[in-house]
Amino acid sequence: MSKKKLPKNVRERDGKYYYRYSIKDPVTGKRKQKESTGFTSAKAAEKEGIRIQASLMEGLYVEKVKVTVGQWCDDWLVWYTSTGRVKQSTIDSRSTSIGMLKAEIGGLYLQELTDEIYQNTLLKMVKKYKPNTLTLFHGVAGMIFKRAVQKEKLKVNPAQYAYIPKKVQSLEEREASKTLPRFLEKNELKLFLDAVEGVQFRRVFELLAYSGLRIGELSALFVTDFSKDEGTIEISKTRYSNGNITEYELLSPKTKSSDRTVHLSKKAISAINSQINWRKSFAFSKGTRFYQLRTFLFVMEKRVPGYPLTNTIISANMYRALKKAGLPLSLTPHSLRHTYTSLMAEAGAELDTIQAQLGHKKGSDITRAIYLHVTKAREKRDVQRLDAFLDSND
Repeated sequence: MSKKKLPKNVRERDGKYYYRYSIKDPVTGKRKQKESTGFTSAKAAEKEGIRIQASLMEGLYVEKVKVTVGQWCDDWLVWYTSTGRVKQSTIDSRSTSIGMLKAEIGGLYLQELTDEIYQNTLLKMVKKYKPNTLTLFHGVAGMIFKRAVQKEKLKVNPAQYAYIPKKVQSLEEREASKTLPRFLEKNELKLFLDAVEGVQFRRVFELLAYSGLRIGELSALFVTDFSKDEGTIEISKTRYSNGNITEYELLSPKTKSSDRTVHLSKKAISAINSQINWRKSFAFSKGTRFYQLRTFLFVMEKRVPGYPLTNTIISANMYRALKKAGLPLSLTPHSLRHTYTSLMAEAGAELDTIQAQLGHKKGSDITRAIYLHVTKAREKRDVQRLDAFLDSND
């Protein structure tokens, strides 16, 4: 019986057909034999051989490895963390994007991923995520696949030429985007502060409203960051935690321009002076139980006295005060940053001054919108004063 004739380089073994080929070992420079996965027919093995030879000729060949996109994401995050060049907050942010990527295509083998598959994934995700979230996701995916190319797991980065399609807004969405973020008017701020429970928390909210600090910047303040002679506070760090009060980190501020000197009003200076005096007495009352490693300006009072205040505790105290004062419960500590903008604009401060105090380098669209809203209202009142003045002489 004659032996079955097989296509060139196709071999049969145990009822399966394999395509045999050779590649150059990148380490030794020598040729080494490789074999495709098994196929149920010689024709299928031959077809795979044509694909392999074409990819070798085009310089696009990579050895097949059974690593899924999800597994590669996990490996990448371990490597990314080990570099020691990124903050924990950045790692946590990247982890969120990785979770999204794994949910969409995590089960796909890495080498099955094409630019078309990735682009279609982005198109599908537009319906589920906000533009900023998707932009961050796309950036992280690009880094992950770039690393795969560097490690010769992929020949090309499928995210390199992909784009995030613009979501067409409805009329209602366009109108909603024009709405200013809620902030406290001057009279509302007084109602709110009067409703705050605890002298320390009143000073927390006074300083947020009178200085425009971010909540993380306030939590990271040391007593020594305040200069009584200059009437300023130095912002050079922000507090970060994964939820554990005692396992916090002090990181550099949000942006380079966030590292700044903030000039304080008399009310803000008074709040800080009162807080320093209160803190001294409170620390003395707690004795050795008080956290001594760092001199945080605003501190925990109960379980772990002396540790920096957490965002959760500050937000919870604000919620209680808003409810007591009958003010919108949707307001947050960040709303007090917008309140500062409105108060400064109402007082006649220039937009550049406000943005410098807030730590904005290029300026914020929200800050600019609040400023224009307040100054336009002031201009209207000034014109009405002219009418009143003219009418008084009739």
